[in-house]
Amino acid sequence: MPGTEGARYPFWSFDSKSIGFFADGKLKKIDAAGGPSVALCNAPSGRGGTWNRDGVIVFAPAAEGPLHRVSSGGGESVPLTEFKRNEETHRWPCFLPDGRHLLYFVRTRGGASFSDQNFVMLGSLDGSMNRKLVQASSNVNYAAGHVLFVREGTLIAQPFDLFRLELTGAAVPIAERVLFDAAYTHAAFSVSQDGILVFQEGSAAAGSTLVWCDRSGKELGVLGQPAIYNRLRLSPDGQVVAVSITDSRSAQANIWTIDVTRGVQSRFTFAEALDTDPVWSPDGARLAYSSERTGGKSVFVMSVGGLSSEEQIPSPLSQMGGLSDWSADGHRMIISASLPQQTKGDLWVVDPSTKTKPVPVTQTPFDESEGQFSADGRWIAYESDESGKPEIYVMPYPTAGRKYQVSTAGGLKPKWRRDGKEVFYFAPDLKLMSVEISADESGLKVGQAKSLFQMPPAGGDTDFDVTADGQKFLIKRALQSKSDSLLTLVVNWPAELAKP
Repeated sequence: MPGTEGARYPFWSFDSKSIGFFADGKLKKIDAAGGPSVALCNAPSGRGGTWNRDGVIVFAPAAEGPLHRVSSGGGESVPLTEFKRNEETHRWPCFLPDGRHLLYFVRTRGGASFSDQNFVMLGSLDGSMNRKLVQASSNVNYAAGHVLFVREGTLIAQPFDLFRLELTGAAVPIAERVLFDAAYTHAAFSVSQDGILVFQEGSAAAGSTLVWCDRSGKELGVLGQPAIYNRLRLSPDGQVVAVSITDSRSAQANIWTIDVTRGVQSRFTFAEALDTDPVWSPDGARLAYSSERTGGKSVFVMSVGGLSSEEQIPSPLSQMGGLSDWSADGHRMIISASLPQQTKGDLWVVDPSTKTKPVPVTQTPFDESEGQFSADGRWIAYESDESGKPEIYVMPYPTAGRKYQVSTAGGLKPKWRRDGKEVFYFAPDLKLMSVEISADESGLKVGQAKSLFQMPPAGGDTDFDVTADGQKFLIKRALQSKSDSLLTLVVNWPAELAKP
């Protein structure tokens, strides 16, 4: 449909006259009969929505965070759900027929995509109900007296009583080999209230390949073996890549290193948890990373040569989002964290050598993350949603002063060129962008944002890094799913449940 370019995760209005979808960092809607699309509110990285008869849309605006609600007429969205301990994301909401209660998926920290720590939650618009319904790692739907979800590639239907709001019988398989995207914890199926089921068969190739590209996007080669890659970072000398890799069997993530010349992969951490956000020390002798082995996220540091044990950097911040950089002088790390009931994500600086209490760099009502030091330590590039959508800014550090907006149409995950004269980031449509930067006594001069090339889908969290000279980029390219091109349509699927 014209006007839906780049659309993801569409969902129907209650009366089937409109379609909601995510594109360009926004939640949008369009008439099913055609016409212009309308942006309703911000949704940097939408993960599903649902629309009731009263014109209320509940949706997941980002890969991590609670569900939000907004009017179908548009406006600023507000959080609907609240995290309990160790919860990481609420997504894939589905209204029940009364339009007041809903089902949604909850992934816990340490739960990854397949874990028995994940579950489907039963919630309500007024907040009066929030309880676990069933263990599952999948999107969920309701139809014909059953809750439907996918477990280990099999679509399952389990009886559900709308009046008592509880499961009433055993789960029954109704389709096998349903295509499942582990990177997003999403299965390819949908169901209507009049007994029609549609699904796609196949086995999703979870993960991606690491690819070298030049400034035009021309592929120069592949690094390492395909895997479920998360965050990646080049060493200061450009000879080694540190990357977080998820094990599809254990659903845990650990830090690995890849030799750029030989392509040899070596495991660096061995925790039964989620180890992510690798960051190199300025001399390349140590790696810092976030880990959830203690429950919430904490920062750990270990020698690359394995000559020292892991060292935890203590932090009193209970809602740490992640580690993003280590300054060239070695005395400062940037982490993102929020103060519950006070702020969203803020940037904080901690000294790994003295292990002093983290000091806030930003404390605003907005969400700031992905802080990156310039090589001279005088500037921090970061991501903020203060304009209503994620944009890239540069601010002076450690002294306060004017901040500069670098991106113009949305931006995520900034990276500096080693000499500090260029900032790279990617736009919501996955275009890799470049902005020239120069500093003098009067402040910073910011050039025009230029598109370098279109990045491919990453098969999960999009990330990249750039060589010191700004000439080569290491990006993630999603593996192709092994799926059937045709969809399977089942009419009156509940009748199948009655068969012996």
